[in-house]
Amino acid sequence: YIKCYENNSSYIMFAIVDKISNEVIGSISYNLNRRHDYASIGYLLCKKMQNKGIMTEAINVFTNYLFNELKCNRIEAEVIKDNIPSIKLLEKCGFKEEGLIRSKYYINNKYNDVYVYGKIRDEKNI
Repeated sequence: YIKCYENNSSYIMFAIVDKISNEVIGSISYNLNRRHDYASIGYLLCKKMQNKGIMTEAINVFTNYLFNELKCNRIEAEVIKDNIPSIKLLEKCGFKEEGLIRSKYYINNKYNDVYVYGKIRDEKNI
C-alpha cells in the first residue's frame, strides 16, 4: 500500500484493518482524475468479514473524503453484473446505476458485463 502511494499520486489504496485482531481484512482504493474532478473507486473485503457493515462504513467515509477533501464532483465504481451483494452495497451507499459495459472483464474463463455506478457531489446527501 505504501509503494502504491509513493509511486503514483493519482492511484491510492488503503488497507482495511479489523479493529479487534488488527489484521488486514480488505482494501479500498481510488484512481483520481484531477482534470475532470472525478475518482473511480474499488474495494475488496475477505469473505468472513462480509455482511457486517464494514464496507458500507468504509465506502461512506471514503466518498465523504473524496467529495470534501479532494473536491471530487463525481465518484464512480464498476461492478460485475452478477455480483448482487456489491450492487446492493453501492445502492445502499447512494450510488446510482448509470449503464452497462458489455464483456469488459475476463474472469473465471468468461467475459463479464459490468454495471457502472456513480455518485455526484450534489447528490451525496440523497
